[in-house]
Amino acid sequence: MKKVFCIILVVMCFMNYTEAQSFKKVKVTLKNGLVIKGTKGMIADESISFTSDNQLKTFPLSDVSLVQAKKGAADKWALGCGGGCLAVNVIYGFSNGFSGVDMYGNETNLGSFFLGTILETAVGAGIGYLIGIITDKEEIVYIKHSSMLNNFKLNFSTDQLTKDSPKFNNITLAYRF
Repeated sequence: MKKVFCIILVVMCFMNYTEAQSFKKVKVTLKNGLVIKGTKGMIADESISFTSDNQLKTFPLSDVSLVQAKKGAADKWALGCGGGCLAVNVIYGFSNGFSGVDMYGNETNLGSFFLGTILETAVGAGIGYLIGIITDKEEIVYIKHSSMLNNFKLNFSTDQLTKDSPKFNNITLAYRF
């Protein structure tokens, strides 16, 4: 049992690692300020690829300043809630010989039990899907790391109004966005 648990744990860790750089919906902001929304985003070492307007678009990460993405939690929530409902009904079915009880306490037949199980699983999956849509927020998954110090510009200048007037030293500090 311990071996099976360890194998399942390792497989789940690798599944999360392989999905770490793929996203269901992306919003890419380029350096020039253009924002492009797309689906099926994949961030590789040097580029980002995604589908926008039914076309595959690829940009080098050097041209990208920000990538926001949604993980697509709705599918996972639907699978979890629907699967949970199905598991509860299967366990209940095994314990009661695949016959259920209606709201009046009367025993039901096998067909009614399966129909109820399917309906309850579908409702659970629908509720899970709605929970996933509500909780799936955009997250920043890539941001161009630029030093803020590179954006500051320090200027020194000397002014003299006339040849005989004193010199004024000017120091200006500018920040470029």
